[in-house]
Amino acid sequence: MKERARAKNLVLLFDEILSEWTALSSSRAVAGSEIAAEELRLPSETGQMLLLAVPVVRLGLYREEIYPAAVDLGFGPIASVEVASPDDSVLATTTALIERAEVFLADLTGGSSAAAEEFELALHRGRRWVGIGVVVSSESSPTRLAPDVQVFKDQPTDISAEGRWPLAASIRSWLSSLGSTWKESSAQATRLLELGQPTAAVIFAFRRLEKALRLALEMRDPGPTARRATLRQLLSQARSRQVITAAETAAIENWIGLRNLAVHGATEVPAQTSRAAVRAIDAISARLESRPR
Repeated sequence: MKERARAKNLVLLFDEILSEWTALSSSRAVAGSEIAAEELRLPSETGQMLLLAVPVVRLGLYREEIYPAAVDLGFGPIASVEVASPDDSVLATTTALIERAEVFLADLTGGSSAAAEEFELALHRGRRWVGIGVVVSSESSPTRLAPDVQVFKDQPTDISAEGRWPLAASIRSWLSSLGSTWKESSAQATRLLELGQPTAAVIFAFRRLEKALRLALEMRDPGPTARRATLRQLLSQARSRQVITAAETAAIENWIGLRNLAVHGATEVPAQTSRAAVRAIDAISARLESRPR
């Protein structure tokens, strides 16, 4: 009985050490993209992260073909190669990302050992994924995979002369099926304010605004070669096409600094200020969403 109790205590101790280790690594992680920076500033319980384990040479393809659609579906896409830890604790940082994420996709077509190792870690995570998938070459026949793992067959050079990636539509469709039950709600920012999370509330309010602007500008599917427009680019286009008024443009620009502080700052944004920002930004988003398509 004593040995069993001792073993149980050791398990609890190591679980606690792992939790502290991954939490510390996550807090020290440095994002290499704007979307990644946003997602790392959000509390893990928001459950929006789409983690991708892809070779660096294929990252541009995913940013062009997958990221815009993923964001529109309410996901926060991050590739592990976009995140670095100051103390070079790669395993701890990767483990922390896997623990935070709700959806995982690995691309093994290029023979990347790092992507394969991340996929193995993801397969053995303690809790169930909302969705888990793997991209393999058309000649591969993955074995011993759980039935809930979605397998996509592809070639590293399977890109058309026009720059299109045929498999992208299948991946976007899969993400859409996963996101259909938990897309971000229009009331998400307000709920986060009520939960005492002003930084997350500001991030979600601006995510909703960007999505509303893209839809209003008919940019929901920007195509394979069009890069995701920045907020300021969206504002410029929306203003020139009279999608938003001069007063709305000024109001948004007034709060962009707070949004940047929320994403890149080291502390929480002021609750009272964030409440005013969320109220103003959500009002503009609601009007854009009500426009006839």
